[in-house]
Amino acid sequence: MAQLKESELKKQIKEKAFVPLYFLYGEEKYLISHYTEAIVNKVLGKSYSDFNFQAFDGGKASIDEIADAAQALPLFAERKCVLVKDLNVEALNAGELAKLYQLLEELSETTVLIISQSTLEIDAKRSAKWKKFIAAAEKMETVVLLEKRGEIALEKQLVQWAKKKRLRPDPDQCGENHSALRR
Repeated sequence: MAQLKESELKKQIKEKAFVPLYFLYGEEKYLISHYTEAIVNKVLGKSYSDFNFQAFDGGKASIDEIADAAQALPLFAERKCVLVKDLNVEALNAGELAKLYQLLEELSETTVLIISQSTLEIDAKRSAKWKKFIAAAEKMETVVLLEKRGEIALEKQLVQWAKKKRLRPDPDQCGENHSALRR
């Protein structure tokens, strides 16, 4: 199965076409945080109820707590959002991992579970637990790998965000190589 491309993620957020699970990880920690916040805000809308949003520290919360939140129905809303920050699959024992995989299989269409690795570094190439978890999440086509961007790609992204926020960067302060800011 394939990973979800960043452009597809943006489209899902814009169109509010959410899937039950998003697993965001990679080197671009700012982008992970940015997209996590964007998903949460779009799922919940402007006037959300605290009943429909629960956030957990993945290093402290049990899989049972996360599962209880994810399996609960939304209250007076279309969807419920459950955010788990920095879930450490490596630290889970076999029983907790089994519960986690069962949760992934049983996620409801009324829940959006976001597992956001905004600070925790993972080595998916060396860890068997991470490989298995990512493979399970990829079956749902909801894995978003945000890798380090090159200078040109980063420049384009910054210019896009500045335009969206109606900011006008000063090209003289951006250096010689930043031609996109001069246009």
